[in-house]
Amino acid sequence: MNDLLLQPFTAKEIHAAVFMMGANMALGPYGLTTGFYQFHWETLGPSVTAMVLNFLDGGVMPESINSTTIVLIPKVKNS
Repeated sequence: MNDLLLQPFTAKEIHAAVFMMGANMALGPYGLTTGFYQFHWETLGPSVTAMVLNFLDGGVMPESINSTTIVLIPKVKNS
């Protein structure tokens, strides 16, 4: 099991992780859902994969990647 955990990350694993997420999940600060990346994977996939693999191999992830938008929706009773 340790040998498996010590193997380098692969582009195939990045692809699998992106496509395991629901298409309407993980809305980013620019309004792009996971489905956007899935639909345009042929174009965006190589850049996304390179960035993620760089980070996982000890590089630095741009701070803006970790931005999150939180929307608070007040609960109201139906009248």
